[in-house]
Amino acid sequence: MKPYRNSSALSRLVKVEQKTGASDQYGNPIWETFFTAYAQVADRVGSETLIVSQEKRVSTAKTTFTFRNTQQSAAILPTMRIIWRGFKHEILSGPIFSDDRNFVSVEAVRRY
Repeated sequence: MKPYRNSSALSRLVKVEQKTGASDQYGNPIWETFFTAYAQVADRVGSETLIVSQEKRVSTAKTTFTFRNTQQSAAILPTMRIIWRGFKHEILSGPIFSDDRNFVSVEAVRRY
């Protein structure tokens, strides 16, 4: 059984965005806010990779975002992204429900 979580741990304001289907003048997808909510944010693991052919380093940081279980948080898809502290996090998988189904966790990664 997972440790008990309470609502006071949900103290970070994060935004979940989805693609609109349209593109800007440069061909990049346009994003819109799906919902904004408080979440618990836990950094998990990071790594750094050197790409020799392009002579650059790529760093990643995996993060777990835990939301209260609502219709919107249960509908999070891997095609969406999470914005926290101005950084974009790509969602790796769909929502993972807690044992009591009161909370939803989402794994995401930030590349920089």
